[in-house]
Amino acid sequence: MFYLFLLLGFVCGGINVVSKTINYQATNHLGTACGTLINYLVASLLSALVLLFTGPQQLAPARFASAPWWLYLGGVCGLLAMLINVTSLHKISLFQSTTMLLVGQLVGAVILDALVFRSMSLLKAAGVAVLAAGVVWDKRLCTSPAGAAGDGGGA
Repeated sequence: MFYLFLLLGFVCGGINVVSKTINYQATNHLGTACGTLINYLVASLLSALVLLFTGPQQLAPARFASAPWWLYLGGVCGLLAMLINVTSLHKISLFQSTTMLLVGQLVGAVILDALVFRSMSLLKAAGVAVLAAGVVWDKRLCTSPAGAAGDGGGA
């Protein structure tokens, strides 16, 4: 079962890259505000359909009223992440954007591990630093005269 969840995490990463590309193209064709709105409207409709078929009792108003206020920040964080993503893809490649997303997630995980679980490893921190250095190195290779044919631009 453990390996199935590892595989699902891998698949999720691939879906994330496809989603980034689609969101970037949507904002190119529709503008940032409309592209973002379409993304969230479609996701909301699909979520509502799943909810209706899996258990409409979950829509009870009391459930929403009893939830802590900060649970509603997930949508705000998702929106901010998507806006940052589609804006950054005009200046950096999909590879660089995806790698920095991973670096950001890993930095957050290392910090949370250290603060919440009191588990910090120099090896983990070094791994994150190597990933970040790889993005800088890739950018330098892609913008140097020898690497000018690389993919240093947007998606």
